[in-house]
Amino acid sequence: METDHAAGAAAPALAEEIAEYYERDQEDGRLRSGAGRLELWRTQDVLRRLLPPAPADILDVGGGSGVHAQWLAADGYAVELVDPVPLHVEHAARLPGVSARVGDARALAVPDASVDVALLLGPLYHLPEREDRIRALAEARWVVRPGGLVVAATINRYAALHDNLSTGCTSTPSTGRRSRQRSATAGCDRPAGRSPCSRRPTSTTPPTSRPSSRTPA
Repeated sequence: METDHAAGAAAPALAEEIAEYYERDQEDGRLRSGAGRLELWRTQDVLRRLLPPAPADILDVGGGSGVHAQWLAADGYAVELVDPVPLHVEHAARLPGVSARVGDARALAVPDASVDVALLLGPLYHLPEREDRIRALAEARWVVRPGGLVVAATINRYAALHDNLSTGCTSTPSTGRRSRQRSATAGCDRPAGRSPCSRRPTSTTPPTSRPSSRTPA
């Protein structure tokens, strides 16, 4: 319903292949049709068991075009969506009961202890560096009120292998051209190689305080 560009923030830098994928404007329909609906229904089932009763304030970080924000608002929650893709924000801003702004999960322009729930259903698997994932989780922790809830979704390190095997999207010197052609027709053109679990975890320590340069006035 409302788009917040008051801060004049530019869209956070995304990896080229990720930005290219989302600029195709296909994400909104992914969870609304076909097998993607199972992910939507399962997410609804889990969140409706975890969330506090409405009304409550929910920050949907990396919420895309607002697929989850839409039903959350319909359930009576006050939903603010933050996403790095301007096209997603434009779509989400049209939804009743949803405010939307361009932003970065690693530097939320949201006051400390100002929401009841922070959702990170999308950002973490687009942050290949462990430090960035920890930063995003810390930001979410700081913006929720005492006793609030942070819900995050991740992708298993073997998910890409499982997905490729189940869809036949393999590309090796022995399979060559045939596999690449099959990949193009099997919906395997999603951004690859961005799973944060492809790297062995390091001993990064979570920050103990929110940087003052990132804390809204």
